[in-house]
Amino acid sequence: MRQIQIVSTIGSEIISVDDCKNFIRIDTTEDDTLLGYMITSARLQAESYLSRDILSKQRKYYLDNALDGLVDVPYGPIDSIDEVKVDNIVITDYTERGLGDITIKMDPTDKEVLITFTTTGMSDGLLKQALLQIVSTLYDNRTDYVNGTISTELDSSSKVILNGYKSVFI
Repeated sequence: MRQIQIVSTIGSEIISVDDCKNFIRIDTTEDDTLLGYMITSARLQAESYLSRDILSKQRKYYLDNALDGLVDVPYGPIDSIDEVKVDNIVITDYTERGLGDITIKMDPTDKEVLITFTTTGMSDGLLKQALLQIVSTLYDNRTDYVNGTISTELDSSSKVILNGYKSVFI
């Protein structure tokens, strides 16, 4: 079984409460705390949709086995591989192949792999725009109930922006 754990989040949100208030045209401070929660929620939704980190994170990736020693580390962009353990023993005999792929020299009897890595995060104007649109949608629709249906997906305008950041698998 594969599992991924966030050890720590590094840095602060790429949009601020003031950015959101300007975008949504809010003049009061009454909803500042709520907007802060929505900013975090918007980022988490976008990261989940992209399978990439907007804020830098240190993560641990657990595998019960690595087929032929080739591991595709999820969530990028990868800044560094901090540690690799095979059967709870730290190893240094691995090769980074770029784009989150590493090759680990393994014995056929090896069972468990633990990779600790750090992502760089991403930040640019288009990502900020997508997050502002998600926050605006969350603010305008403070419940999941919309016109008799349950809304569980990102709105289409945010998806259009975020699609350019998705990893393409061939």
